[in-house]
Amino acid sequence: MDTTTRAFIYCSLAYLAVGAALGGAMGADPEGWMAFRFVHVHFLLLGFMGMMVYGVGYFILPRFNAVPLAWPRLVPLHLWTANVGLVGMCLSRDGLLLPEPLVAPFFGLEIFSVLLFVANLGVTLRRGAARTQAPVAPAPPAAAAAPGAPPPSRPTSPRDRFTFTLDTPVAELLDRLPGAGDLLTRHGVEGLDDPANLAHLSRFKVTVGRLAENHGIDGRALLAELNRGVAPPSIAPTPPQATPLKLSLGGEAAAQAAGSATGPVTGESVIGEVIERYPEAKAVFQARFGSGCFTCPGQATESVAQAAMMHGIEAESLAAEINAAIEERIDG
Repeated sequence: MDTTTRAFIYCSLAYLAVGAALGGAMGADPEGWMAFRFVHVHFLLLGFMGMMVYGVGYFILPRFNAVPLAWPRLVPLHLWTANVGLVGMCLSRDGLLLPEPLVAPFFGLEIFSVLLFVANLGVTLRRGAARTQAPVAPAPPAAAAAPGAPPPSRPTSPRDRFTFTLDTPVAELLDRLPGAGDLLTRHGVEGLDDPANLAHLSRFKVTVGRLAENHGIDGRALLAELNRGVAPPSIAPTPPQATPLKLSLGGEAAAQAAGSATGPVTGESVIGEVIERYPEAKAVFQARFGSGCFTCPGQATESVAQAAMMHGIEAESLAAEINAAIEERIDG
């Protein structure tokens, strides 16, 4: 968790303490403390609850949508405007400690801070949805039937009516659509006949979008073919050069084939895959992020670069540290 996001949580706890103390004072001496009723209510509502929602929202929602926050530079501005607006509004209400005419500008500042949060997370969530969804291409018009020929049969099974998206797991695609493996092979995906690769796809819920991205395939064009149904090619295609199945992590052999001198783990590597293939990387994640990383559901889709961004560190530095641990294990 970066410094600004953590500051929202600290502010939330501070507002909770002050709001609870004011509530106790009002209960013990209503006449002497009732003037602070507005402060008590808004410190608990916009202070405690609001700041907690802001901090957790900025940290969790981009991670679970597998996209970076749209405008991270606006988060510190949101922190300052939310706190200045809230405190100023409470202290100027009824002229409590500040002149009462200031309540309107402070109220406007507080509304502005809320709109910053709504816009930042709203755009982030839309980007995540756009990444995982694609329009379904219309089916091509059917050719005219010859006179006397029986009408073509229409598919009626749920398997045929299923609409695939970039978020569909590859394992589910292969199960639902016979011939999908051959189509992927024609696009250059190799290794789908290896049970170990299939088990890996299923375990980490690798999606069609991620597989297409890792193989340089146009995801939307691939979806259009899948949703039209798979037809065998009229001419047998020339088999592509055998290459290992590319997930997000190619292993030492893939790194060497790509000419990488830094190691098998890059910023695009998925955390769950890294931990599964290189157990020594677990110590690096433990030292950097704590044990919560191993129970977080985001590790199945979140990349090393995304984790680094969310924790305020350089992706290259984190990948280099993991590769150093791997190399140390190999050398040892």
